[in-house]
Amino acid sequence: MLRKHNYILTRVLLPLVTLMLFLTTAKAEGLFPSSQTNSVDVYIDAYTGELVVNNKVSSVYEVRIFDLTGKEVMKATQPQSDLNSRLDISGLSKGLYLVRVSPTPDAPALTIKIMLR
Repeated sequence: MLRKHNYILTRVLLPLVTLMLFLTTAKAEGLFPSSQTNSVDVYIDAYTGELVVNNKVSSVYEVRIFDLTGKEVMKATQPQSDLNSRLDISGLSKGLYLVRVSPTPDAPALTIKIMLR
């Protein structure tokens, strides 16, 4: 009887929980003022593998990428005229990273988690 429960746990429930974790998205609130929360989109282009930052407000902003130990692995400042920028992240190894987008170094920032496969 115990073996049957272990089988169900490892063969059925574990993949289901893993799938649920990948499908769950976190909403970042309180990082930007409410008028700016929808002003920045950050995602990985599946075709090119580049990090895309769409800035819907024309302002200079800084993109910083950290690994999970807190080490900064990439930093880029995007000019005011560049509303749709692409960052080459091919040099980063596979894993989880935190991407921080801020209008200025001391301003509130939007931080999201990305996974490189």
